[in-house]
Amino acid sequence: MISIKRSDNTEFVFGTVFKILSLSGAGNLEVDIFSEKKAAGNGDIITGQRIPSRIITITAACVSSALNDISRRTASRFFNPNYTYKMYINYKDNPVWIPCVVDSIDLPTSNIYVSQVMTLIMFCSDPYFRSVDEFGKDIAGNTPMMGFPLLSSLTSGFITGLFTYPEFVYIENDGDTETFCRAVVVAYGAVTGFKLSKDVNTYVKFNQALSVGDELVLDFINASVTLNGVNANRYIDRASTFFAIDTGGCNISFSADDGTTLLSCTIYYNKLYAGV
Repeated sequence: MISIKRSDNTEFVFGTVFKILSLSGAGNLEVDIFSEKKAAGNGDIITGQRIPSRIITITAACVSSALNDISRRTASRFFNPNYTYKMYINYKDNPVWIPCVVDSIDLPTSNIYVSQVMTLIMFCSDPYFRSVDEFGKDIAGNTPMMGFPLLSSLTSGFITGLFTYPEFVYIENDGDTETFCRAVVVAYGAVTGFKLSKDVNTYVKFNQALSVGDELVLDFINASVTLNGVNANRYIDRASTFFAIDTGGCNISFSADDGTTLLSCTIYYNKLYAGV
């Protein structure tokens, strides 16, 4: 099943009015390889390689010629170059999505008595498909220890929850390539010098103090930082690096110069796939 969601949250679902006839560009992966001739001997020297943008083409037909008018108007209005899109593909119970924009849409009118055909071409600047689930890992693990109705034989003093604050959390990544995360930090008190690290020399440090209720978001995908929704890149330490989660996985830890136990830090990320 394929559905496409527009940036204004409207959705177009194939299979209701338009039935898919063919799909191309979703299962293949192209690689651009750069090389130069050897000065002596056979063959070339590979100097680099990259994965280019992806083009996905969908050919579909209206389920009934009686619906030609409404289906044509619906499709032409929905696929508009002024919007961005997310294409969701569920192939053999493996749901993924990919960001895209409209490259072209063709709704021929050569014969009004046959079912309307549509050829849709979507341009994907980022060629990787993302997992639908955005996985979340809370580094400051909170173990709940109280529920309702409350049954307790203690007359006073009992534990409602326990924060374990491990030194690190292992982020599993069984996708096809490295991926980037989004870290959401919430302060429950005064915190200074927050730092999120992958190893000793690879980290992002925020030099502005956090107060009760502050929400700090480190966006490793776009290399940006916001504090309570406002751009705060200027407070990032100059030695900081927006690191990736390695293929297979890696350990990520957090610390603070002061107030380490007065915050929560949750890592969100999507796994990336080369095709459906």
